[in-house]
This record gives sequence, C-alpha cells and structure tokens, in this order.
Amino acid sequence: MPSGPPDCIDPAYELPGNMMNPTLTAKVLLTIVSTALVALQGCAEKLPDGPRVPTTPVVGQVLVDGKPAGSLSVGCEAQFEKDQTVPDTGAFTDKDGKFALSTFESGDGVPLGKYKLTFMWGQFNLMNGQYGGPDKLGGKYRKGADSNVEFEVAKISKEKHDLGTIELTTKK
Repeated sequence: MPSGPPDCIDPAYELPGNMMNPTLTAKVLLTIVSTALVALQGCAEKLPDGPRVPTTPVVGQVLVDGKPAGSLSVGCEAQFEKDQTVPDTGAFTDKDGKFALSTFESGDGVPLGKYKLTFMWGQFNLMNGQYGGPDKLGGKYRKGADSNVEFEVAKISKEKHDLGTIELTTKK
C-alpha cells in the first residue's frame, strides 16, 4: 500500500474503510470539479463570429388558466429574414410567470423587427439538464404560424418593451 495519498486517483487504489483522508477528499473533489468545468467549456455553444447587433429589452408575464406559469419556455420567431449570425431568441418564465427575452445574453432583448411568440410548458430534467417532456399546453402554442402573440421593436432603446400579461389556456 502506498505511504500517502496518491497525486491522481488510481482505480485500483482503495482506502481502508474508516481512514478517509480529508486532504485526499478535497483533491478528489477538486479534480472532479476541474474536469467537469473543462468538459463544459468544450461543450459550450459558441456565440456567432459576426458582429453583435443592438437589442431592445422585451419583458412580459404569462398566465395559464389565470395563474402564473413557472418554467414555461417562451420562443421568439422573427417574421423577417434574420441574419444567420444572430442567435435564436427565447426565455423561460420565473415562478411568477415573468420573462425577459434573451438573444446574446440574459435579458438583453431582441434586434429590430416583427416577432411572434411561441410557448411550450414542459419541465427540466435535473439528471441530464434538458427541458422537454409532454407539453402541458397540448402543443397548441408551439408554432409561430399559429401564434396570435405578435409584437414589433421599431427602434433600439434601453427602455423595456413590456408585452404585458399574455393569457394562455390548457383547455381545447
């Protein structure tokens, strides 16, 4: 058996049952966290290489059957020929049903243009970090072509463009 804790973890190395070394535990945790961060950094989605276009903040609130809808996905479909270097815009509602659309960074809004909002009410899978599952809205608000929630940003501003309260229903 080695005289001290190993510098790296060898799968064949076993610590005696009740002699777990706190320094070794810290090293193991640091190694796991560091490896995870490097892996996530490699998997992170790159922002487009093109120039960042100006945006206007857009906010609102979603109620489903009269109650705030938390963790509801809000999509934003451009109703014009969008520059391919501009990422898709969207948001998730908070527990009060409030959202702030994001294009380049959290809550920055949308570029100039006309848009339709789409909605999907699934759930987050904590095991894999994915959002999905059955749509509690029955899929009826998922396509921009079917959406009656439209808005336009006609000028770039730092002031929030408030869409107010958007009422959705689970009823057919």
